[in-house]
Amino acid sequence: MGLVKPTGPTFRMPDDATETSKQSLSISTMPLSELLHSAFENAWNQFEAGTPADFNLPGEIERAVADILANDSLPNRQMLLAIVAGTCADPESDATALQGSAGVDRRGQAYLVRDVLNHFRVEHGLMFKVSQDAGVSNQWREPQINSGWVQRRKTQDRNWAAGFLTIADWLKANPENAPILLGHICRELVELFSQNTLDYPRFGASTRIAMELVSRFIQSAPDRPDATEAVVATATRILATTYASAPIVERADINSPDPIDIRITSDDGDVNTGIEVTDNRITLSKLQHEVVPAMTHLGLDRAIVIARAPSADEQTKINDYLDRVLQRLSLQVDIVEVGILEAWLNAPGLPHSIASEFVWKVGDELDQYSKDGNRRAWLNVLNNYIQEQN
Repeated sequence: MGLVKPTGPTFRMPDDATETSKQSLSISTMPLSELLHSAFENAWNQFEAGTPADFNLPGEIERAVADILANDSLPNRQMLLAIVAGTCADPESDATALQGSAGVDRRGQAYLVRDVLNHFRVEHGLMFKVSQDAGVSNQWREPQINSGWVQRRKTQDRNWAAGFLTIADWLKANPENAPILLGHICRELVELFSQNTLDYPRFGASTRIAMELVSRFIQSAPDRPDATEAVVATATRILATTYASAPIVERADINSPDPIDIRITSDDGDVNTGIEVTDNRITLSKLQHEVVPAMTHLGLDRAIVIARAPSADEQTKINDYLDRVLQRLSLQVDIVEVGILEAWLNAPGLPHSIASEFVWKVGDELDQYSKDGNRRAWLNVLNNYIQEQN
């Protein structure tokens, strides 16, 4: 989509705005999704044409944007777009509001941002990641961004939180400048997206080698829980392609605290399984208060918990509890360690190439859901292995 001819009330561009900022997007009032898509398309076209990115914004605003994007948080990235694009679409709205009770439902707008980002990613063949529910984190459940909101964040999060406050207060005082800021953010993100594709090497691997690579990856990954979940999800997706029932594998949002990370279901209802992945020891409390309640809530008849083995003190209690759950509720819960993936991939009758395909697909899973640290950790594992073989 190109520039859209103004059809309604327009924003006033500052007299000293550069040509880049004036051309960055249509400044007419239009639906948020359309406005955001137009901003991204303009940023993409300018980036490909080599047009300098000069939006003539105050230095404190550019620094605030940089602080937020440097955090590499997908939800924060999308909530920033929701706040700025939402102000473009409705300049009379309160840029500091997060909930409808404070004037604007930014979490609802973040779903529109998600859809635009997904469309933009597919349209241009990019591989950046998008949060399924950007508003799930606690900070976005509060009603409004203010100084108290910043102080309630953890110490390590206050830098980007202060960036949000700086931007929200500036937009509240200068809503007519929201289109310029949106153009700047979209250009920054386009440049980030264009550099975000990693070239994972591909080579044949036995199941033993695949598991060796996975073990190295989990040990070296900066986010071990996400790394473990990624390899389990990948193995599940690969195995699902070999089933006659063609089950659907869905991964929960990585920012969600929900106790079921992966769901496997089939249209005929024969497959209705969940997988919970944790890097910790499994405990009786987690089973009682998280896993089994989640199964009943989601209507699952089986759950596989991939975790470290329980402590000796809890082993008998856990076995007794799971026996009762099976007898009384017909819910089956199996507890295994991540090494079970080797047995899954070695199951009789599976294609010989499945281990190689598993290794190749781990990168795809990481590109879709994980942060750069884990993606680059997997790339390093693959490259180091290749060097060892030469």
